[in-house]
Amino acid sequence: MKKFYHTALLLGSILALSGACNNDNGTEPTPGPQPDPTPDPVQEWGIEMINTTKVLYYGDRKTPGIYNYFFGLCDSEFIQDEQGDDAAPEGGKLVFFDLYSSVGAESFETAELPEGTYTLTEGGQPGTLDPYYTRLQVWQNGKQVSVDFSAGSLEVTNSAKGKLLKAEFTLTDGETLKCYYEGALTFGDPDEGSDEGIPPITEPVDAEFVWGGGIYYGDEYGTGTDRFEISFTQTPVNAEGIMTGAGHNIVLSLYAEPNEAFIALPAGTYQVAGTYAPGTIEPGEFVLSYIGSICAKVDDAGNAVAISPITGGSITVYETSGWSYDIEFNLKTDQGIDIKGRYNGEIELEDQSTPAQESNTTLTGDYKLNLEGATATLTYYGDFYENGTANWILSIEKEQGDAIDIELITAPSSQTALPLPEGGQYNMSVDYGIGVVKGESSPFGMLGTWYIDLSTLDADGYIYGYAAAIEGNIKLSEENGIYNISFEFVDDLYNLFYGQWSGTIPEAENQSGMMQLSTAKTPRQASRFSLAERPARR
Repeated sequence: MKKFYHTALLLGSILALSGACNNDNGTEPTPGPQPDPTPDPVQEWGIEMINTTKVLYYGDRKTPGIYNYFFGLCDSEFIQDEQGDDAAPEGGKLVFFDLYSSVGAESFETAELPEGTYTLTEGGQPGTLDPYYTRLQVWQNGKQVSVDFSAGSLEVTNSAKGKLLKAEFTLTDGETLKCYYEGALTFGDPDEGSDEGIPPITEPVDAEFVWGGGIYYGDEYGTGTDRFEISFTQTPVNAEGIMTGAGHNIVLSLYAEPNEAFIALPAGTYQVAGTYAPGTIEPGEFVLSYIGSICAKVDDAGNAVAISPITGGSITVYETSGWSYDIEFNLKTDQGIDIKGRYNGEIELEDQSTPAQESNTTLTGDYKLNLEGATATLTYYGDFYENGTANWILSIEKEQGDAIDIELITAPSSQTALPLPEGGQYNMSVDYGIGVVKGESSPFGMLGTWYIDLSTLDADGYIYGYAAAIEGNIKLSEENGIYNISFEFVDDLYNLFYGQWSGTIPEAENQSGMMQLSTAKTPRQASRFSLAERPARR
């Protein structure tokens, strides 16, 4: 039997990617073409995925005749997260796929991923990828973070190496992710090491709960909704979080309106619903382990002897004074068993929210820079990134007006004049290859490409108008010493800022001896920096 630690329960939702969910809509996969016996991956397929994890076959346990396959593909060597699960390292990508097919097998031992095309569609019907469990996982701030897709598909064909998988997704921010994998997919037992053998709760519960504690995740998914995972126990817990006597344990995943002043569960009624909207409780379900909201019956030794997901009902949180709560439970399990109870007391909440990062823009809409009468300067930093390229900062400024600093990586063909791009355009750099370096802030100041409003510069050297470029391009040409430049960039709020300029660019100032590159101004202070401080150039 597994001991019930409240912390493990509270973190159970992290295991959501281990399984699949049950829905009803979609189209049957159409068989894909038989590939060449020795396919040659092409660049258009995107990122090569080299490792697999959680390759699991669930059969048709959710819906008879509809078979569920689940697996993860990663472009890097795995690291382990705080739960011991496989994770992509910082900069890596781990994509989980949760697909449904009309083709199945008797067991995981004989399961083979069916050929066909699967589209990201709700409903759990053949030919679909479930949009909740099909997602991107990245490493951010010391933990795994999920990134949802808004659209996408997966093509599965046979290969001499096993399976050839080609996927293309659109992220919710509009970016595109393309990846492929060629190799074996050996399915494992989804029930190995799980809680599935523990029977469900069969008798109604009506209990007085004496302890409450959990985790505050804040706006975990960037939806403007705070999330809490809170455990309520019928007996006290020890230092390890284990109940010290027999009784019941309710674990709820709740969503509430954000409170920027302090961490607290707002008063009101919370309904069980799968909408993740404020005032809702996430339903529970079993996918490798229990996720969402559950109720468990625990024996004297702290072992779970019965577990059921909570799929209906509500709780009411009443206004109380101080940090105390008065809560009434009126919930139901997936088998219709009533789970009722009351709790009065404090709730110990651990803050695991990710601090909101300040946006690198002050723009509130699209903006065209006015560069009439502006002048240009050019600085050369040599092979700053030590990859056989040349690094430059092109600055175009109108006194007490608009300015733009554009950091470029080019071929190393000159140290005095900015090399013209092939095809007339530099796009955004990928992994510090040739192109425009995106803007970001750092302790050394503004790095990369930025729009700067010099009219907001105050007497103390602080500037209040700016935007970092995260996507875009610059068109660059030259004729008889006159450069013609046009650019289009977007900031992290997807405001477009753009402009044109023509004029002479003087010979570059050679700063190739600098060890630290920074474009000039910190996000708040108008000064230029080098390794520690780059002297102001005015």
